[in-house]
Amino acid sequence: RRQQLLAAMEAKAAPKLEQQQQRGSPPTISQLRFVLKQVRPDWSPSELSLVQEKLAAIQVETPDDLFKQLATLGSRGVNQKLKDHGKRPMRKETLDALLEYGRKGSGTAP
Repeated sequence: RRQQLLAAMEAKAAPKLEQQQQRGSPPTISQLRFVLKQVRPDWSPSELSLVQEKLAAIQVETPDDLFKQLATLGSRGVNQKLKDHGKRPMRKETLDALLEYGRKGSGTAP
């Protein structure tokens, strides 16, 4: 049952991204979600939403925002910002993997 719900949620998200791309508006939130999903494919849609909400609290709305903050502050600095905003920190390994993903130049959805 859980897998069915997850599949349904993912199926609903995909057409929205396509609609945004067809209209020409940049799907920045979807691009960030795409990057998070590439680095942590084990995260459920609800976990991805929670992480996006957490990152939005520190003005991270796009993959570029995320990569810039990680490059300048490092994982420790990003986690400190999250704590300062009342959010739980992320695992260092996850933040390091996100930074590495950004350094490879794979920051946006195809």
